[in-house]
Amino acid sequence: MNLDRILSWTALALAVAALAWTLDTALSGPRRRALLDRKAGAVRELLRLSGEDAPDRAWLERLDADGARTPPPLERLAAGRFPDGAASASPRSAVPVADGWQCRATLLTLSGVSFADIPAFCGEAARQRPPWRLREAEFLPSADPGTGDARLLFEALEKP
Repeated sequence: MNLDRILSWTALALAVAALAWTLDTALSGPRRRALLDRKAGAVRELLRLSGEDAPDRAWLERLDADGARTPPPLERLAAGRFPDGAASASPRSAVPVADGWQCRATLLTLSGVSFADIPAFCGEAARQRPPWRLREAEFLPSADPGTGDARLLFEALEKP
């Protein structure tokens, strides 16, 4: 009789545990589905973001394949376009951007130049491999129309 009582209590405890487990599963289903939906949304967002830089990666790979490692110094480019001593370049420290590439900024200060020559110079700098991109420009006109000083901030990617 003692064994019957132990078996009945064990059966009752197992039945209560199974009922509790079933209720927990049934009642927590919406919460777990919401959690899975949030995780799936996060995965979709990561996949979307990972594809956004594909053109940038392709461009860097193309530059690497061309052998374009470092852009030519801006001071040398400016020497062919502007009068002697009119241009001075101040390179800034490079900032790493991706896979061994770094972004180099150079401030080019032009003194007493014709403003009409600046767009052609910017176009010439953009045709270099890798290209220089004009980031900021500040013009200080002089009393002579169309001339003055300019401060141009250029950026380029380089692979050291």
